[in-house]
Amino acid sequence: MAHTQKQNFIDNSKVIIKPLAYYKMLVHVLRFGSKIKDPDNYSECMGVLLGELEGSGEIKDVIVHDAIPINHGGQIEVQFAEADYISFASIDAEVADKG
Repeated sequence: MAHTQKQNFIDNSKVIIKPLAYYKMLVHVLRFGSKIKDPDNYSECMGVLLGELEGSGEIKDVIVHDAIPINHGGQIEVQFAEADYISFASIDAEVADKG
């Protein structure tokens, strides 16, 4: 596989997180990893971001419209469970219905 390296490449793209998505991410993360909690009770948090690409450049802007908490675990490198994949399918169907 060929690898192309671009020197002096300027990336002006943006990642924009809408307020509701940001709020939902914070609520999920802080519920399981807040500094006021005992570090022994921290859990990893996993979820899905929904959004779109905008712009006409080679590298598009990323607009995050929603954040959906899926799971939280108690160990490093937590894997998605089978039930999580069912949640993904449900989310995918709901998003497809909305267009």
